Amino acid sequence: MTYRAKLIIPDSLSKFYEELFSVLIYKHDRTKPGYQREFKSNLNESELQEWFEILCFISKNENKLIFNSRQDLLECIKKSITKKFPKEDPSALLEDISKNLCLIIRDGNNYSFIHRSIQEFFVASFFKKRPQDLAEQTYKLLDEKGKKYKSEIRFLSEIDSYRYKKYLLKPSLECFFEIYPNLESFKNSLNVSLEEGYDVYHLEVDLDNSHETVNYVEATISMVDITQTLDDKHGNYLYHLLYDHLISCREASSAIFINLNNYGVNRFMQTMPILDHEIKINKVSKFFRNENSNLIDNIYKKFEKQLQECKVEIDNQEDQSFLDLI
Repeated sequence: MTYRAKLIIPDSLSKFYEELFSVLIYKHDRTKPGYQREFKSNLNESELQEWFEILCFISKNENKLIFNSRQDLLECIKKSITKKFPKEDPSALLEDISKNLCLIIRDGNNYSFIHRSIQEFFVASFFKKRPQDLAEQTYKLLDEKGKKYKSEIRFLSEIDSYRYKKYLLKPSLECFFEIYPNLESFKNSLNVSLEEGYDVYHLEVDLDNSHETVNYVEATISMVDITQTLDDKHGNYLYHLLYDHLISCREASSAIFINLNNYGVNRFMQTMPILDHEIKINKVSKFFRNENSNLIDNIYKKFEKQLQECKVEIDNQEDQSFLDLI
């Protein structure tokens, strides 16, 4: 529907969703001559979106993507209208959002968002609209709850770029370079932990021209002896930032296993006593640092570049010289 209205394909999900309310309320109706959609509530487009953002935030805060009943959803709607829209009828808002806009749909006795990313985007939009004097505190709280709001932070990096970079990205990267002033200190901080029973990779290994499946415990990348430091200084966000730059159980351990496969998984496995957990950790850690050195180098260089670009963009945004022209 967004594509039909705009006739272009946006280059990000957030650009699709930024147009969503306008498309759903007006442009879609205009494709049907003489059709005027009747809304039950008294809210205009911007008010309806503002209310929906509050609803998304409250439901996200309560870990609700699915509502167990109509009454469950109505209770959440009541919480969302208390201060800003006290005169609105919760049942009317439910009708508008579920039947007119179809952003929350009924499935049997349950109601649910049509997709998790709808809730996440409009929670991010809710954060974006917080007053400037609360911006730094807002991003600090997002950092502290980085795991819960990881997707919202990604949306904010696109729709609230300046404040995201000033209050979250820049401080986190500066913290990173304070902890790791050079590449060697970063490399030495990396460690591979093998958690028995956590996740198992099934690798197909060629043994004497026959294929067998070998179970291998997943490798997860961690930082050594700096957990407290990270927690004190943008720890949660920096942790996810590292993971987003290929140091993740999916990307980094996949790189390890690809290399192991080339190296000879069976031969490598034989050098790792099943009962000696520490030997496993040391061997895989060493293998990761030696064989994936370029990966680590690239991450460090990418962070350096990001910090410089971040500073330039913030300086450009805060440039006061245009005032001289007035």
